[in-house]
Amino acid sequence: MDIIFTTLIVLYALQSPFSNLAKTQIIIIILIISITSLVWGTYHDLKKAGFIEKNK
Repeated sequence: MDIIFTTLIVLYALQSPFSNLAKTQIIIIILIISITSLVWGTYHDLKKAGFIEKNK
């Protein structure tokens, strides 16, 4: 679901009336936030399932 939402936001950003530099910056920020969310969610799920353990 996050990938679809990110794709729609990026496509919307491409249609915005801003300059190409501003569009690129907006898209990069959106992608960084989405990738961070995806990595954090994956880490959380793996930790919850027991695949990642704390070092003792």
